[in-house]
Amino acid sequence: MRLNVQNLSFGYGRFPVLKGVSFNIVPGEIVCLVGPNGSGKSTLIRCIDSILQPQSGKILVNGEDSRRIPRQELARQMAYVPQGIQQAFPITVFDTVMMGRRPHSSWRSSESDVNKVIEVIQLLGLDDIAMKNCNELSGGQQQRVMIAMALAQEPDILLLDEATSALDICYQLEVMETLTGLVKERDISAVMAIHDLNIASRYADRVIMLKNGEIIMEGPPEESFTEENIIKVYGVNALVKIDDDGKPSIVPVRRNKIKPDLKISISG
Repeated sequence: MRLNVQNLSFGYGRFPVLKGVSFNIVPGEIVCLVGPNGSGKSTLIRCIDSILQPQSGKILVNGEDSRRIPRQELARQMAYVPQGIQQAFPITVFDTVMMGRRPHSSWRSSESDVNKVIEVIQLLGLDDIAMKNCNELSGGQQQRVMIAMALAQEPDILLLDEATSALDICYQLEVMETLTGLVKERDISAVMAIHDLNIASRYADRVIMLKNGEIIMEGPPEESFTEENIIKVYGVNALVKIDDDGKPSIVPVRRNKIKPDLKISISG
């Protein structure tokens, strides 16, 4: 399934957040959105999922304007994992993941729904907490449950907003390995807003670097994550080393303190 974002703009009142953003997503790739806080990453994810309505521009899903696709049909095609959980309810992990099957079934779950939920729970290593209530879990466990619910939807496009930020480094790698495997094996797509540049470098097929609501750079990690681009986007001096596998490794060093040119005129 192809996703096309065309000249997308969005703002809150008089404050623009996205300014004419355009890019394409094709099956079988992971695209990471990176940039400083306030650059528009989360807003872009929410616009793609129709949580927010763009002020101008289009989002095309297989060539069809997403605004014309019924919500339930869109939910069969795209799944959204938010940045953290605002409130965890006293329902079990199993039942929470089962909610991901709603776009495909009626209110009564079928045997195939149950089998899919069991498969996803095992895939993300949630077996031992499957019957626990979500409000008894840690933030990292709750985040893995949300990812599991999205995977149970069996979408063609996964939208993840800082979905690994609450996870420790072990589970970050485990979840990213799982997502990478699913994207490649099932020929689906993933669009991820992420802060960790090294995770993005290792797992992204393509990186979109945002600043002030505009795309500054788009390309594979080895082309995007240069010292020059990191200064331009983040205002940070960094050391970038290419590892043996060809992936950039980024080490922040210091804020780049560039003083503006001051022209002082002294009259006698």
